[in-house]
Amino acid sequence: MLVIIYMMNKMNIAITGATGFIGQYAVEHFKSTGHRVIALGRSKKKLEKIFDGSIEKYATNYSEESLKIGLKDVDFVIHLAAELMQKDTDPLKLSQFYEANLRCTENLLIAACDNHVSTFIHASSISVYSMDNELPFTESDFPVPANIYGVSKACCEQFGNYISSFKNINIYNLRLARLFGYGERKELVLMKFIDLARNKLPLKVWGNGEKRVDYIYVKDVVNAFDKVFRSNAPSGSYNIGSGQSYSILEIAKIINNTFDNPHEIKIDSSKNETYRNIYMGIEKANKLLNWKPEYNLYTGLKDIKKIIKNIN
Repeated sequence: MLVIIYMMNKMNIAITGATGFIGQYAVEHFKSTGHRVIALGRSKKKLEKIFDGSIEKYATNYSEESLKIGLKDVDFVIHLAAELMQKDTDPLKLSQFYEANLRCTENLLIAACDNHVSTFIHASSISVYSMDNELPFTESDFPVPANIYGVSKACCEQFGNYISSFKNINIYNLRLARLFGYGERKELVLMKFIDLARNKLPLKVWGNGEKRVDYIYVKDVVNAFDKVFRSNAPSGSYNIGSGQSYSILEIAKIINNTFDNPHEIKIDSSKNETYRNIYMGIEKANKLLNWKPEYNLYTGLKDIKKIIKNIN
């Protein structure tokens, strides 16, 4: 298996799903560090709207043929394009994720090998674990996916592991915890709380608010990508999370405090919220990638507040 050491000279980095939440942060980061960045996405119009002329843009349907052209002369790939879990996702149909997750990843990996890409980062998910796994979730434990989306990401991981076993390409599955950051989807609980707190409206917590979640700030995720490129760590899976969990009630209180919301938090026990506690161990990433989160929930929220202030 080929292992490289990331040098500080200019590299060619292709980022799929570049117009998405993580993608925009990743493009900006690697552009700012002096690398050639190629932003890949399905919509040429959206790529042109989001990125200026300093960023190379490549509109693709993610077919094998299109990607073999798009990845020409590329050293590194960060694969972020994916279909996410939605409220109306059928819990039994893997086919919902076939084209956007499985086929897309397959085509990318084949195109990457064809273009002699050295390093491939696949953005996987904490959803490859569930409460059937021991806490904290560790990479050595066999993943039992929490939902059908997690099944699709686990399949992509296994295909990547298979490819890296006999091709000269380093493939890293970064299992990301629940993300937060400016620009994330507003319908997600933490981001919805931020919007309410900013507008001085009361926050509502279902049940007793004791459900616990592992959150990671988006800038820490992008830093993990950078650490992969700088390391000589072996291919495989790495947990990228905070290493701890926060209850929904704790999250609501921290957000209220950060955004100076005077309203008391409303507890609505009419809707039961099943207790669960999910978080990942991050010792492997710390040891082999020399990565650890620089932000926690408190400092990440303060950074979001600062970004909002600068924009407004």
